[in-house]
Amino acid sequence: PLIAVEQAQPLSQLVSRPAPTFREARRINSAPTATTVMIVEGICCPSEVPIIDSILNKLPGVESVATNVMAKTTTVQHDPTMATPADLVEALNAASLGAHLKRGAGGEKPRSKRPSMLLVVCGILWMVSLGSLGSPEEHSHWRADLKHVAILAAAIGLPRIARKALGALRNSVLDINCLMILAAIGAMAIGDYTEGGAVVFLFGLSEWLEDVATARAR
Repeated sequence: PLIAVEQAQPLSQLVSRPAPTFREARRINSAPTATTVMIVEGICCPSEVPIIDSILNKLPGVESVATNVMAKTTTVQHDPTMATPADLVEALNAASLGAHLKRGAGGEKPRSKRPSMLLVVCGILWMVSLGSLGSPEEHSHWRADLKHVAILAAAIGLPRIARKALGALRNSVLDINCLMILAAIGAMAIGDYTEGGAVVFLFGLSEWLEDVATARAR
């Protein structure tokens, strides 16, 4: 009788064969895949995209992450048995990105078009501090002191920016929020309090205008 003998593969090929990645293993095991779409209100510019990628790609079961900056949405392909949609939202919100699951058509709650009270108070204090500007000979003592009101404006607006900046630094990313903090602190350090208050208020104002424009685009 004839005996078929299978030719053994060289040992070098067996040793050098790379271990299957998670994506390859999932295809082999036919694990379920889910698509989760989230609204990420904290996206203000493309600099947030690396932060989102870094946060989500660390989670087990995540296959791909795609972020639309203009629509402020993030779409994730993932294994729901390893990372649930709630896990994705929680991971992003730990970095103060304001994420929530996207509802169906017509299911999104309309957001208020009015700016937050903190932004309004910050703007009022900054405009009061503008009274210190002008020719030195025109200044009375109390008008010169108005520049210190800008410190209060910055103190009101900076915590929100600082929370997002901290989330970026935790993921080894230097984003626009970090730069705004550096600019505001630098202006305050050289005694230009009105300029520091302007950085904080105008940055917050630009984010609010962007939110309004994005909501209309949706």
